[in-house]
Amino acid sequence: MPTLGRSLRSPETALQSGYLCTLLAVRLARNVLGLILVTASTAPNPEIHALVPKGILLFVVLAGANVALTHYRQRNSVEGARF
Repeated sequence: MPTLGRSLRSPETALQSGYLCTLLAVRLARNVLGLILVTASTAPNPEIHALVPKGILLFVVLAGANVALTHYRQRNSVEGARF
């Protein structure tokens, strides 16, 4: 645990690493969902085809969350650089 204490010296760096982990998780979920949607759209089963619009909506929501997290992280890093 001493390594963790050295890498996270302040609450700001802990918050930054939390943003980065969340951003990575959202991007990973969005990419996996995209791969699932590509294969689901070609499936012959009509029940799976019925789920594709919901999957696309979830994909758009994840993309919006990704944009919001990226914008908030960049805004905080610019404000931190001013001081």
